[in-house]
Amino acid sequence: METKIPDNLEVQQLREMIVEMFKENFSLREQLRKLVPKPLKAGKILSRKKTAKQLQISLPTLNKWSKEGKLAWYKIGIYIIYNYEEVMELARQRNLRGVKERVKYLYQQ
Repeated sequence: METKIPDNLEVQQLREMIVEMFKENFSLREQLRKLVPKPLKAGKILSRKKTAKQLQISLPTLNKWSKEGKLAWYKIGIYIIYNYEEVMELARQRNLRGVKERVKYLYQQ
């Protein structure tokens, strides 16, 4: 697909054409997410493997949770990392939910 750009095209018109092509070919939300990452607070970071181990889940489950937005992730180059505090908060929430489920099960017997 080759498109020629006319000589008398103004910068604003060119920008509008580019934006329109961008919208047609890509999801704007996904592209913005990649271009404008969330700010990462200074602190400990975890790799995918360490995060999955800390949460006691598999890597495919971690990928699913990341895509669903259950856990914020950051991409630096080719690496995906997770904030330690956010991982620990999710681990606490999961543990608390597990305790509540065990207590409920014990009272049903």
